[in-house]
Formats: sequence, structure tokens, C-alpha cells
Amino acid sequence: MTLDEIITQLDIRAFFAKYGIAVKKQRGSECEGACPFCRDEKNFNFNPNNGLWKCWKCNESGNVVSFLKKLGHDNKAIKKILQEEAGFVILYRNSYGPEPPPDQ
Repeated sequence: MTLDEIITQLDIRAFFAKYGIAVKKQRGSECEGACPFCRDEKNFNFNPNNGLWKCWKCNESGNVVSFLKKLGHDNKAIKKILQEEAGFVILYRNSYGPEPPPDQ
């Protein structure tokens, strides 16, 4: 599954809320809150339909992937975070030890 496919399954409002961005106002499809980067209280906007965001004070902008990169996450961590946020169950296979026998 690609990142774009995962992003379409996200609850964007819940995603930003997890990172401390409470919606203070909504104008049309744009939500307004505090910027987690410059701490400005009213110039951070995001669109809950597509995940695009912009802070008009510090001029940072992007999508949910660039948001997580700005917080210091690498690509592997970003995919895992977004999968979990979208509700996907991530299964890990133990690479140590023998393979399980095939079903017969």
C-alpha cells in the first residue's frame, strides 16, 4: 500500500489533534489552530479533506508526510505512523528461528 493510499484513509483532524493542534476556528474547509513549529496561536491552517497545511507566520507548509518529516521522523517511521493512524494492523514476522511449516 502506498503512502497516498494510506493518507486517504486518515482522519486528518484526529491526526493533527494527536500532535496538539486543536481546531480553534473553521472557515469553509480550512481549520485554524496553533502552529507546532513557531507556536503562533492563529496562523496555522490545515484542510481536513486532503491533509495540506500551512503556517502563515513561519511560512512552513506541506502535507502530513512533510509535517512528520519536520518533526524529525524518517520515511520508514512515517509510513508506520500513518498506517497506525489509518487503523491498519501491522504484523511483524520474526526473522530469527525456523520458518513455520506450511499448512497441509
